[in-house]
Amino acid sequence: MKKETIFFSHSSRDKEAMNYLKTIIDEKTSGILNIFLSSDGESIPFGTNWIHSIEQGLNEAIIMYVFITPNSIKSDWIYFESGFAYSKGVKVIPVGFGIDICELKPPLNLLQGFNLTSYEGLNNIIKTINDECETKFPENFQEIEYNKLEKSSAFYNKKSLQKYIDCFVVGLFTDTEGEGENKKEFVPHEDKAYEKIKEIFEKEKCKYAENKAVLLSEGFYVSKVKSTSDKTVLKISVEPDSLKTHFSKIIELLEVAYDDKNTHYIFVDLEKGYFISDNAIKNSAAFSYDDRFGFSHNQKNGVFPMYQFKDLDFFITKKRQDQESLLRIIFPKKDVSEQIIELVTRLYELGIIRKESEI
Repeated sequence: MKKETIFFSHSSRDKEAMNYLKTIIDEKTSGILNIFLSSDGESIPFGTNWIHSIEQGLNEAIIMYVFITPNSIKSDWIYFESGFAYSKGVKVIPVGFGIDICELKPPLNLLQGFNLTSYEGLNNIIKTINDECETKFPENFQEIEYNKLEKSSAFYNKKSLQKYIDCFVVGLFTDTEGEGENKKEFVPHEDKAYEKIKEIFEKEKCKYAENKAVLLSEGFYVSKVKSTSDKTVLKISVEPDSLKTHFSKIIELLEVAYDDKNTHYIFVDLEKGYFISDNAIKNSAAFSYDDRFGFSHNQKNGVFPMYQFKDLDFFITKKRQDQESLLRIIFPKKDVSEQIIELVTRLYELGIIRKESEI
């Protein structure tokens, strides 16, 4: 039985990411498809005519995914391949990976596509394969598989948060919500939350180490520390580029730690040599040029100013007068990891997070 051909149009500079993508798509489709990838050393055997092999692959393809990346968008080759495939009646689907397909120009912007920004984008690939090939492959990719794909990309390090963020921190501490008669105090259940994390690690078969009051997994660190009032506080620290992978664990932990608490804090610890400006006048002026920003109506506990970014509230403050400014983000009890990453990335692009040497 002849295999159906799926064509990946891409830049050779994205070879590593595309090879990984081919591998995981092969696994999900049980290897019954022929995924044509010009850089894999298999689709085009060494010593054969390169152009002829690509033309043959295009002639046999039923779907072409055109991967629009910071590398491929600079090349005219993807336009040639996609144009040739479209003229042959092949279903051509632009896929933005590191590039928003809304930025595309004709003719590619006339085709329906999607952005590859999470595991849901990977599921879109399977969905279109199922639609075109009349198959029923499971759409069950996980965020960890997307993160591995992203980290294998040639442009990943250019947008990595590790450059200026040390870690994201969630602390379990006594907090209040509401005002006046509606004011409610929330006291965390640290021990229950600590045991919940171990339960999640074991359920998901995560590799982890435990030493007294410390849990360490892949980019996820949980510790019991003493607060200024000599009370034990549970502290969760997450490596910046692993936030999306672990955010669901944080949500589960918070649900166990608090009874009916709707919002929570995440703190951003910057790398040494970086700082965040607390100049309210300059910051508010910078935000005025971006519609995603606004002033929050939740000026909590007298903190001013408090800003809004999509579903997030945030403020920049100091614990004490002699300390560096800190970014604190208030988030609802749902997965807003992409919004948090989008926020800190934008603060860096605006120069609000910057090197001390740039002061």
